[in-house]
Amino acid sequence: MRLTLLLSLIFGLPAGGASACAVAEGCTMGPAPTAVERIEADMVRVIRTCWSPVAGAPPVTVSFQLARDGALDGKVRLVEPRRSEGRLVIKGFEAAERALQRCQPYDLPPEAFESWKEMTITFNPIAGDS
Repeated sequence: MRLTLLLSLIFGLPAGGASACAVAEGCTMGPAPTAVERIEADMVRVIRTCWSPVAGAPPVTVSFQLARDGALDGKVRLVEPRRSEGRLVIKGFEAAERALQRCQPYDLPPEAFESWKEMTITFNPIAGDS
């Protein structure tokens, strides 16, 4: 299983939609979160503290693997946009990579390693602006 998260600095919402709402402080709506939703919400909270978005950068989606100790295992890869041309795309990717490096190692439940060993995260500095 691969975790996919969306980070939004503006709203700071956990991934997972309404059911992840139960994980957020002060939120009592929705069913109790699943283990994966709790991991997603925890990752969003942690990574948000290490991420410095680049003004004007588009959303970038990155993929990476984690070792059992929660440290990055290998390189962070740019998934979207597929074309890494453009100064702002490169700057957005570098900001995402720095955030992931700064926050490691991640405190994740070892018994759920198979669910979090591979992650894909979208860093979106402009989420909610429409």
